[in-house]
Amino acid sequence: MYNWDMKREGRRQRKLYIDIIAVIAVTVLLAVFFTWKFQQSSERKVLNTLSEISCQSVNVIQEEVKKNKTLLTNLAIYISEGDTKDIDVLIERLVNVDKMNGFKRMGIIRDDYFGKATDGRGFVPDRESIQERFQAAMEGKTVVSDRLKDLDDGKDVTLYSTTINWPDGTRYVLFGTYGIEYYKEILSVSTFGGEGYSYIIRKNGDCVIDSKNKNGNSFENYYDHIIEESEGNREGIRRLQEDIDAFRDGFVTFQTEKGSRYVYYQPLEINDWYLMSVIPEAVVETHINGPMATAYAILLVCLLGILYLACRVYLIQKAGRKMLERAAYVDEVTGDASYAKFMLDAQKLLHTYTDKKYALAVLNIKRFQYINDLYGYEEGDRALKRVMKALREAVGTYECAARMQSDHYAVLLVYEDQNQLQERLDMILEKIECEADNRVGGTPYVLKVQAGVYMVQQREEMLESMLDRAAMAARSEYNPEINSCNFYSETIRRRMLRNREIEDRFSEALKNQEFYLCYQPKFQVEVQRFCGAEALVRWEDPKTGAISPAEFIPVLEHSGSIVELDEFVLEMACSQIHRWLQEGIEVLPVSVNVSQLHLYRLNFVERYLEIIDRHQIPHELIQLEMTETALFSNEDILSESLEELRSRGIRILMDDFGSGYSSVTMLKSMPIDILKIDKSMVDSVEDNEKVRLILSSIIRLAQSLHISVTAEGVENKAQYEILKSMKIDDIQGYYCARPMSADQYACILKSPQKKYEF
Repeated sequence: MYNWDMKREGRRQRKLYIDIIAVIAVTVLLAVFFTWKFQQSSERKVLNTLSEISCQSVNVIQEEVKKNKTLLTNLAIYISEGDTKDIDVLIERLVNVDKMNGFKRMGIIRDDYFGKATDGRGFVPDRESIQERFQAAMEGKTVVSDRLKDLDDGKDVTLYSTTINWPDGTRYVLFGTYGIEYYKEILSVSTFGGEGYSYIIRKNGDCVIDSKNKNGNSFENYYDHIIEESEGNREGIRRLQEDIDAFRDGFVTFQTEKGSRYVYYQPLEINDWYLMSVIPEAVVETHINGPMATAYAILLVCLLGILYLACRVYLIQKAGRKMLERAAYVDEVTGDASYAKFMLDAQKLLHTYTDKKYALAVLNIKRFQYINDLYGYEEGDRALKRVMKALREAVGTYECAARMQSDHYAVLLVYEDQNQLQERLDMILEKIECEADNRVGGTPYVLKVQAGVYMVQQREEMLESMLDRAAMAARSEYNPEINSCNFYSETIRRRMLRNREIEDRFSEALKNQEFYLCYQPKFQVEVQRFCGAEALVRWEDPKTGAISPAEFIPVLEHSGSIVELDEFVLEMACSQIHRWLQEGIEVLPVSVNVSQLHLYRLNFVERYLEIIDRHQIPHELIQLEMTETALFSNEDILSESLEELRSRGIRILMDDFGSGYSSVTMLKSMPIDILKIDKSMVDSVEDNEKVRLILSSIIRLAQSLHISVTAEGVENKAQYEILKSMKIDDIQGYYCARPMSADQYACILKSPQKKYEF
């Protein structure tokens, strides 16, 4: 067949190279993206750390100021409750407090603005400066000042002051001063390896506390200082001032002679002070560059790994291609082309040879499961190989064939007209049968093959759709009259649409009670009385009228809805029997059909018993009919279930015996009570001596095994007399009674002892 391996190989290699380049490109793009995100994340992490450190510093300073204010307030209360207002005595008492709390000095200012300090100095400063510094305290407030010049030595200090309220209503001021160095020590906590530092400024930018860090600077006004460093900082200063005016915290970046600086600013809630926490840009880069270098190294290793894996994949692909192609393109059973190979070849042929007319055929070996069951799976595989051999020899240069699955085959054929195609397919089917008949050794058997054909119209159509149509033509549910070869037609399409309509209508019809039961009586030949009936389901569509069971039963079996219908029939039959019993009618056993699909259900026995018991029906009044095919296909799993049903008094009937590959061994192995002979055998009993002999033998054999025998489809007196002479137990058919309504059948039940002559 056509070989496109080189072209496919070239396409696969190009695709592989494209995939490798795409993977590398995507990896690089993702790496760049994640690197950028990682850089942002790392920068945010450093800045978040800076903000956390700033918050800690704010808390420390706030606690320190609060502690000092509390100390002065408590001392002022203590002094006011003392025994003296003598300033010298009071100063002497404060000396130890001063030493213990680290003030530069403490002191008291009288209401006449004369003051003394704990360092022994008495001073009478000018009234104006005293009033300026201690006015708030004289008014009863506890305050801390901004950065001031010490009145004694001129050094930078902050002044804490509070009121001493004497019982006689006079007020003194208790004060304490801290040198700026005191705060610098608090702010000198090492951050970012000693590279970070802090300032405290006022709202107007004036310095309250500067830093002694090596990276810091001394300045009078922070705003002026930053602008002096770089004119480009003006926008940053503007935003900083806006945030400070609005009492907000935030980040800002400034350029300095020593490099860029990241600044986090946060209100201290002391006067109008702001804490400025600063780290050099180099610190941020150091925290980012280390992990980034690792990330780049990992990226490089990943890229090298991808290249290595790509090479390995290519080599493995190249080395294992033949093995993979064999697995994909060679059928494991026949050793010929696989279905996947057929799809490729057929597609190529259809699109290459547009001048030729093509048809697709799907072949199905009828009842193939019986070959496996009767002769074994090895013989089944040999049969599949012989079919493929016949097809391989039958197809020509511009054609192809392959096994699809199980016992189904697909064939693409060139044809001239439908008659010529029909003749050729008949020859192919005959050749397949001859291959099977020529089996070496053992008992020969005949392979019957059903073919469905679709003549290709539009080559652009999906190949799968064309094969589906061919398969549809081969299936019995779409063909009222099955030939060995059927062509897809408008009739089949309509049948498919009709089947779909039945599937779609079923649930609604069941809900609307469009289904009802008829009862076809069974006649006991020896005593000339009716001995029971079979419940038959009917469908009356309110719009289209009656729908034949031959039409809807196969559709529901195919869709799986037959299970619901089975249970509906049992429910209706049990309900009717219950009503008859309530009316005092002597009820005879009623049999209901059980579909093959229902037998696969694990709760089959429990479900049926539950329905029967819910309606309070004696078990001996319900019989279950199962087809020969259903019992044969499920013999291993059914035996136990059927024995349980029989132990509960429910009789089991084997229906349609003689319609398939009937096996008398089933009569001894399967737990059945009644054998129902298929109508196809009854139809031949008048004219075929062999059928009469076989049927007579079956009746005697079954009865010897204590199995009753019922003949179905008895339609005339000649058939009845022959069966009667064979000692048949019961008959069922139009000759004795047609299917009838429940009321009509009740009339028979009301005369149980009446004998009938036919």
